[in-house]
Amino acid sequence: RWPQTSLAQIAALFPEHNVEIWDCVVEETDYVDLLDQMKAFKPDWVIVESVSATFTYDMNVVSYARSIGARSILISPHANAREEDVRNRFPAVDLIFHYSKHEEPEYAIREMITGVKRQEHESFETLPIARQDLLPIHLYELPLIGKNYTFVISSRACAWQCAWCRVTQTWKTRPRFRKPVDIVREIETYHLKNIVFHSDVFTMNKSQVYEICERM
Repeated sequence: RWPQTSLAQIAALFPEHNVEIWDCVVEETDYVDLLDQMKAFKPDWVIVESVSATFTYDMNVVSYARSIGARSILISPHANAREEDVRNRFPAVDLIFHYSKHEEPEYAIREMITGVKRQEHESFETLPIARQDLLPIHLYELPLIGKNYTFVISSRACAWQCAWCRVTQTWKTRPRFRKPVDIVREIETYHLKNIVFHSDVFTMNKSQVYEICERM
């Protein structure tokens, strides 16, 4: 039961819009109920994150989006690697966002939906805190980690280029780190108690770790 914090991070760039996150796995939502929810909510855009193991299932959601008149955005390493095949097999996909082309996809998605372009000062470090309030945190559970936990993103990317790892392909090789003050502000804003820091190189930036601990 993996918290969808990356979707919550995207949602944070739309403070003036009505945004919902549906985690059908943890909420045990079947396809019939999902389609009913989508019809009731009437979204203009549907954003789907997908990996190879779940890809064909996730394409059902894209088809539902098309059926109710919504446009779809697909964020997927699978689609990045096999875009032509995906477009041929699943014509309901409107847009595919490539991590490699958009270093921080959140800004590219915002521009596509609202027309607001990324400013020079905007970077990973300036992203607003994730919308943790949109996640069903009470349903997230893992062995050892326990119940009611969530991810807090502290960095992105990795400096190494291991052949077996997708991180370099996803986020390139320039690690970037959030400001500790923003990380702790996210924790305090949503009264988060059980936290897993989402980072591929969490202890690489020692000063960041020390400051996070001090502020907490």
